[in-house]
Amino acid sequence: MRFLSGPAALLSEFELIADKESFAVLHFYERNKVELALLPFADYYRLRSYYANALFVAQAYTQHIEEADWLIEQSIIADIRQVDGRDVYLHFLFSAMRALFYLGQYEASFKRAKALVGMRPHEPKYLLWLRRNLMLRRPTWVRWGFAGAILSLASWLGVSLFSLFLVDPFFPYLREFVFWLRQFSAIIGAASISFGIFGRYYYVERELRKLIRARQPKEAAAKT
Repeated sequence: MRFLSGPAALLSEFELIADKESFAVLHFYERNKVELALLPFADYYRLRSYYANALFVAQAYTQHIEEADWLIEQSIIADIRQVDGRDVYLHFLFSAMRALFYLGQYEASFKRAKALVGMRPHEPKYLLWLRRNLMLRRPTWVRWGFAGAILSLASWLGVSLFSLFLVDPFFPYLREFVFWLRQFSAIIGAASISFGIFGRYYYVERELRKLIRARQPKEAAAKT
């Protein structure tokens, strides 16, 4: 009977990890990193893709991004399209985008989300994450809406205090004027916050439609 040794034995040991449990994969890869690099490239690439997935599950997002970028680059260089039936380019572009989002690197996350929607404009999970990124990118006119709401609230509080401490005890004849001034501030505040909220959703949907429309001529050209 022939017993396996070296990198081949490690590959067999990796295959025995039940359901490729994430922390078991992390421990296995980091314990045998040097020896695993001696495997044939296809096997090494496959193991490293599982390692990258395990890093994401462990919330080691910075390391995951480094691994994902290497896997994406090598998938292009070596023309590797799938690992165990999964499109490695799209999978790791998507996971790295989410990792960047969780790290607060929203600009980089937005660029990757935009690229994903550009390639698959009708994929629900890509659209969802692009929406999440766009929700953080408030245009100037939306920010002005929220600023107007804050100023209106401040003015309403100021008028209320003015009425409580000055108008009611000393100038009762101004009560009606102050009442309508408070109402005006409340209306402006409600209108401003509504403009900010609905304006932001409008902005998100508008940007999504623009990306999808930009993709449609490319799809039509590819079919001809």
